[in-house]
Amino acid sequence: MDEKDKERVRQRLYDYARAIDARDFELLAECFTADARASYGGQDVGPGREAIVDFLRGALTSRSSMHLLANIQIEGDGQRARTTCETIAYHVEEADGSSRLTTRGLHYTDSLVVEDGEWRIVERKHIGVWMTHQPVQDLLQADANQWSQP
Repeated sequence: MDEKDKERVRQRLYDYARAIDARDFELLAECFTADARASYGGQDVGPGREAIVDFLRGALTSRSSMHLLANIQIEGDGQRARTTCETIAYHVEEADGSSRLTTRGLHYTDSLVVEDGEWRIVERKHIGVWMTHQPVQDLLQADANQWSQP
């Protein structure tokens, strides 16, 4: 796999994180193949990008979030790729009448293929590794949609 394809695969993983944080479900759908499958914390979702997007739309109950990707490893050829990625996910949630920050350590493994000239996720496994909660004082009243544009 050449560096150009690796960068396109990496960008697709970034697109997924940005789509989640911006609640951009159209971009999220573009990340997956038509017949994609996923597993979130052991719960199988799919087949199909619509099923995955619908699941995530219901699962994203936090007021805002930020996903930071690290240690992205990519292997493959010009048509298929396998990736692993470590992620820290921050979610501001409402709990017991106040805001709290939930921080999660996540491990993703993905299989991607080229579909219609674009790298897309055909299989995603989301594994929760650890989680913490803490109170948060709102310093900014940010709307998640303000982050949708680069």
